[in-house]
Amino acid sequence: MSQWHGGKGSAPRKGENQKAYAANYDRIFGKKDIINDQLSHEGRGFDIINDIVSDDLIQRINDRKDELYPVRASTHKKQYAEAEACKKLFGIAVWWSQLTDDWDEVQEIHELIYPEIKKHLTDATFYASDIVTINGPSRWVGPHIDTPHRFKKYNKRENNDVCGIQVIIPLDDLDKDTGATGLIPYSHQQDWDIQDCYEGVHDEYFLENAEQYDMPKGSILFYNTRLMHSTMPLHLPKKRSILLINYLRNDIIKEIKDEDNVWSSNGK
Repeated sequence: MSQWHGGKGSAPRKGENQKAYAANYDRIFGKKDIINDQLSHEGRGFDIINDIVSDDLIQRINDRKDELYPVRASTHKKQYAEAEACKKLFGIAVWWSQLTDDWDEVQEIHELIYPEIKKHLTDATFYASDIVTINGPSRWVGPHIDTPHRFKKYNKRENNDVCGIQVIIPLDDLDKDTGATGLIPYSHQQDWDIQDCYEGVHDEYFLENAEQYDMPKGSILFYNTRLMHSTMPLHLPKKRSILLINYLRNDIIKEIKDEDNVWSSNGK
């Protein structure tokens, strides 16, 4: 899942990190050959498909948003809480709902998009789904990588295989003014220490280099779970919600599930 937790928004560490960024800049942002599989190590790490989910199906999910409640949340000051402790937070900027795996609407979307996901990860298996909401106006940003690379065994790569794919389904038309997800193309080609992500080390770098793409309702944005990405500032006084579906390589699901706080925060 897309998951951010912990951290106090510490200032970016300069020196070694900046040298690493400079050393990798040409490799990450340089001219690329045409690649068939954008989620592969050689690709840009993500892709977008428009008009794949019907307006009716999106509306059915929107009609159920009053059923949602936070099981993980972070304030504008990056105070983080899970489960019942979310109720004690003041000034929540972003929150993740209970799991929506068993919603009929989510399963219908899964059936629509799964053939595309399997093109990039042949043994892709539905792992988990939830809805993340920004409470605008918000300046919250928390660049990170996704499951399974949040966990120690998969944080540093042994090879360049795709281990997971995260899918974002916007529930409204999104652009940079209305909270479209930010990401750094080709950033999946290097490893990102997850604790640095949680501590805000990469926040400044991310805001300077992230790209946001228009995401009309009915589209999907999907990416290699090694790709650095984040919720972005939302300057409007409104809420922005997106549906997330996480697919993992089938053979790693059991070990990931045993330590993933996505499940514990849901009481599972």
